[in-house]
Amino acid sequence: MKKGKTWLINAAKAVLTVAVMCFALQAFSADKTVFIKNLEKGKPMTMVAYGTSLTETGGWVNLLRMRLTDRYGDKVQVINGAKSAMWSGWGVENLDERVLAHKPDLVVLEFAVNDAFLEYETSVAKSRANMENMIGRIKKQNKKCEIIIMVTNPMMGVHLERRPDYLSYYEEFRKIAAENKFRLVDTFPVWKDVLDYDRKAYLALIPDMIHPQVPGSLLVTVPAVEAALYGTTYK
Repeated sequence: MKKGKTWLINAAKAVLTVAVMCFALQAFSADKTVFIKNLEKGKPMTMVAYGTSLTETGGWVNLLRMRLTDRYGDKVQVINGAKSAMWSGWGVENLDERVLAHKPDLVVLEFAVNDAFLEYETSVAKSRANMENMIGRIKKQNKKCEIIIMVTNPMMGVHLERRPDYLSYYEEFRKIAAENKFRLVDTFPVWKDVLDYDRKAYLALIPDMIHPQVPGSLLVTVPAVEAALYGTTYK
């Protein structure tokens, strides 16, 4: 790795560490999820992450799996049901195979970034309808299944051109979480702060301007998901 890139990542780590600490402390006042409480009691639990390439290839699911496995061993199963370039319409069509078949105890839903993609012609209202469809079917299978809604990083360059109204979709996902009293993983404010503070550091962690790489996932996404899972009790 070149020295310049190493320096940028180290600089980003310092900025992001502070940002994530503030995010985690401010985002949740809840207790641990039932998912975590049951794992601590030794009960087997299954989590499915379902969304776009930001979930399939972003690295955060694998990293979270390793961290949870370190704590709970074979009692925890973390499944990545996401698929690159997909959106909530695909999510509705494939929910049975990629989510419900695993009989999850907790599901993370992340589709807003591609619902905003112009070529998919998915309005904000349709995005909500798709999410409500998935939520309803998950709850029909297991009314106790916990659901976490995820909102991701800012769009830049060509990705912004293809998603000019993406913030409206992000806001709709926030509303869905609030209305249903679901926990929300919203990494947008953290990434936006870093982007505004040090664009070079931001691009070192999201070089293609849309997909956080493993270092960024480790610094931002994983702590945010852990904060949602553990509430303010996470250490």
